[in-house]
This record gives sequence, structure tokens and C-alpha cells, in this order.
Amino acid sequence: MDARRSSALSLRRIIALLLLAAAVTTIVAIRHFVIGGRVSGGNAGSQSEQDHARHRRPTARESFAALLANEQPRRLLRMVAYDPTTQAQLSIAQLKSLGKPGQQFTFVGDYDELRGCTVAEAIYKLGGNLDPGQHVSVIIFPAGERPLFAASARGLLQVIARVEKFLEDAARGPNFLPANLDERLSEPARAALDDTSPTAGTWKSYQRFYHEYATAVAEIRAARCSVLDHIGSIDADWHPLGYAQAIGAPYGDAPTLALDLDGKSLPVPDFGARVFLVANAALAELTGQCLLDITDPGRERLPDLDPAVD
Repeated sequence: MDARRSSALSLRRIIALLLLAAAVTTIVAIRHFVIGGRVSGGNAGSQSEQDHARHRRPTARESFAALLANEQPRRLLRMVAYDPTTQAQLSIAQLKSLGKPGQQFTFVGDYDELRGCTVAEAIYKLGGNLDPGQHVSVIIFPAGERPLFAASARGLLQVIARVEKFLEDAARGPNFLPANLDERLSEPARAALDDTSPTAGTWKSYQRFYHEYATAVAEIRAARCSVLDHIGSIDADWHPLGYAQAIGAPYGDAPTLALDLDGKSLPVPDFGARVFLVANAALAELTGQCLLDITDPGRERLPDLDPAVD
């Protein structure tokens, strides 16, 4: 009798342990990697380590060719590095929008150019850097029909014109400093900005205005025109051709390419990845998104999602 009771108790303990293990596994899976608008985390790295070779990433030269052709991305990538102790509001569980509150446009990358990279490498290719111990909130979402501009000098001026046009009078205030594009650009260069078609954004279509556009952006930045407060931060890594410079090469070579302009070679240094400006939006408004909470960006990789976009 005692032997049977002892055996029954042992069996109950085994069943309880199995149920507990199953529950923990389920919780971990939910916590770490879920697609479609829910929070995910550390398991994304091991997932992509298995899958990241399924779909080939373009080379730097192929990405540069896509830049010149103004090829439109299918999926976009936004990453936010943060200190989990002092900046918990930037974790994916608490993040409310793509960009900061008050921003009308924010910088993003082309997900397909960076799929399968470690998150640290992807941040580096997009011109960023990481401090020790930082986590990263990752947002991957279809480009869809939302306003999207290549973040070249030309595209940036188009966004500046758009934001200034639609800013409410109250947002301007008495100290608002306008960009004055009509005064900074020649009439043909200014008129060319009104064409937002993909063809007009190709290098072949706008190269004659390149130096004029780059100079205008430099002047607007130097003057600290008020419109810049409503656009994502333009940092030292930004290049007027519309890519982020990957400086320092901790993750391998960031090639220096060249481009012919008026019979002269235009250097294209430290090519990292193409960048774009997309209209800011609440995360709840994005459909088909993949949200990741990355705790080990040096090890965890961006997932290798199916190329098809629903």
C-alpha cells in the first residue's frame, strides 16, 4: 500500500513538472518572438541563425544601384537603442509610435537590405552605434501606401516643403524660422521637387540639381530652421545621396564607391545602407508589423521574414 502511494505521488510530481516545463516554454515563446503587432525578444536571434541564409541580402554595390534607380522598398525597418534601466519608455512594450512625439517624418531603413544581420551590425550600417548594455526596439513593417521619400538631399527638401506647408499656424509660433526654399533654390530646381514620382527621384533625373540640393540642406541645417524639429535627427552619418555612412567598420568593410557627375568622380564614402523618411505613425496603426525586443544586439539577428508582403 505504501509502495503504491509512493509510486502515485512520484507520478503526480512528474506530471506536475512536465506541465510546469510546458508552461514555461509557452511563456518564453510568447515573450520572445511574435509577429503581427505583439512584443517579442531574445529568441529572434536563434530563429534567424537557423533561417538567415534562406534569402540573400543585396551587396553594398547592389544597394547603391538600387539607390541610383530609386527602387522602392517593400518593408521598412526602424530601430531604437535604449538603456533598459533609465529609458524603459523606449522598450517595444511601451513605445507608441515610429518616431518621437511631434515628429511628422522619421528615418527608416530598407529591411530587405539588412535581413539576417545581427542587430548591432544593422544599427552600424544605418549610421548608428551602441553603448554597452543597451537594448534595441525593432519595428519591421510593410511600406504600404504611406508617404515615403528617399532620404537624399532632394527627398529631404521634399519633406521639408511638405511639413512646412501643412504645419498649423499654432505650431509655427512667433519664433518660427522658415526654410525659404524658394530663396535657396533656382526656379527649375525648386519646381523639380514637386514631382514625387519614383522616376523623378532617380539619379539620372535629378543629378543636375544635386549640388544645389545638397547646399540648400547644409544651409538649412546650419541655420537650424524650425522645420527640422518635426523631422528625425539628421546626424553626421547622413549623406546627401540618401544613405547612411558606416564609419569605423567594426563589422567588416563599408566600401567607398564613386559616381560620375559632370565628368568628375563624386566619392561615395563608407556606404552603409539606404535610408528613407516615412510619415510618423502610431504603432497600433501599422498592419503586418513585426515587433522585436532585442536584449543582446551583438548576438541576436534580424529575422529572415518571407519576401512576400501581405
